[in-house]
Amino acid sequence: MIARDLSDYEGHESGVATVGFVLRDPLGNDFSYATGNSTMNHPELDYYDFNPDLNSNWAVYHFDLVLPAGSAPGIWGMASADIRDKAGNIKRYSFVELVRFDIIESNVELDEPLAAEILSDYVNASNVENISATISCSPCEGLNYVYTVYSLTGGAVVQGNGVFEADSMDLNEINTSGVLDGTILFTVQVTDSEDQLIATLSTEYIKDTFYPASYYSSSNIQDQGTSSLDDIIIDVVVEEQDIGGTYDVNIENTDSSGRISSIFLEGTISESSFNLEGIDFASMEDGYFTIELIVTDLVGNVGDPQVTYYLKENGVIYFYGTSLGTSTIDLLQSDVEIYPNPTQNIWQINSSKIITSANIYDLQGRLVISDTPNSKSVQLNSQKLSTGIYIGVLNKRFIVRLIKK
Repeated sequence: MIARDLSDYEGHESGVATVGFVLRDPLGNDFSYATGNSTMNHPELDYYDFNPDLNSNWAVYHFDLVLPAGSAPGIWGMASADIRDKAGNIKRYSFVELVRFDIIESNVELDEPLAAEILSDYVNASNVENISATISCSPCEGLNYVYTVYSLTGGAVVQGNGVFEADSMDLNEINTSGVLDGTILFTVQVTDSEDQLIATLSTEYIKDTFYPASYYSSSNIQDQGTSSLDDIIIDVVVEEQDIGGTYDVNIENTDSSGRISSIFLEGTISESSFNLEGIDFASMEDGYFTIELIVTDLVGNVGDPQVTYYLKENGVIYFYGTSLGTSTIDLLQSDVEIYPNPTQNIWQINSSKIITSANIYDLQGRLVISDTPNSKSVQLNSQKLSTGIYIGVLNKRFIVRLIKK
């Protein structure tokens, strides 16, 4: 800020003492700042210096302002500035412009009222740059229209205009990426040839361009490592903002002959934590299987799949984990030969395809053997392992059951 103090009696100016600002956020809220009360860093202003020298000269003052935590994003404006001299005189500068709009209504009457809607019913990450809408009324052909899309929380405003080519029109490729997420309004105005208002209409939608995240699933067999088939419970936890969306669960099983079977579940998310029970695991053949959970939020954003791996053997299910990763090679049961199994010393694993990695885990999920053979055969030494059941993972994807005598 550049300021100076003047007086009718030259050489008797009291000088600038304090300065205050009022900032306005994109939502219309005002925030006050003033020197000397901790809301604004104090510049080199000495209230008790009454030396009149140079008080009538312009001086530059620098201020550092810190916006309050949680402030609205977007462009802020300055509503006003106050300056006080050391004699107590105050001058206020207002930067608020008042604009009056007088609406001149048209004499044109519509037989069918104005209708306007965004065709997708919501704005999400997949369509945010290419929204389609429809507007209609009768008789509207030849009349003017103006549409705006804006958020109730501020931010950019998208606008377009044109002339009705028919009583009903589609508006395509509306880019709303600059409009803030939250509740948005699609507003249409219809005017005659003299720009007099015939009709106006606003419709409300939800905009959410963030994919569901931080959801996970777990089961009651994770602590003990195994479970019988009829008492498995899968717990699902999602974020609060995804309540009202849907979930899809795909349970896929590969048996010893390479045949694949699946169980599909779906439902609506009514709370952030819920259970999946009564799944017919008994209908699935022995072998490894995956449980894939996908969450879709209220406006259609589809989250990344969350996958959990298990192994079924002789009526018992063994938990493996959630982070097998992916592989460029998919092995089937027919591709792998393991002998002896059970073993006392060495597991010999042969494959028709290259084995890039071979990891062995105990039933608590701890890695006990790791090898990167990069060949079609590998020997894994089990001499230091305790007697029991182990889970072998080849190429970070194919799961086998290994037994140590």
